[in-house]
Amino acid sequence: MSVFFIADLHFDDERILRYENRPFENVKQMNETIIKNWNYNVTKNDIVFILGDIGNETYIKELNGKIYLIKGNHDTKKNQ
Repeated sequence: MSVFFIADLHFDDERILRYENRPFENVKQMNETIIKNWNYNVTKNDIVFILGDIGNETYIKELNGKIYLIKGNHDTKKNQ
């Protein structure tokens, strides 16, 4: 079992593509790549602390690991 810490995933946030110059054509491609890379590196037995700004929280169910979310300023009810 491993323990991971991550922040600022920003699922479904089109603005983050521009603001952070992320190398994706669109949010669909970004979301799919994050999920694929996450599940390649994180097992179902690992523990992950997301330190805010996951964006759309519905993607949590697609991610491996036991996840603890500490909500950030971009984690609002409109994203749930």
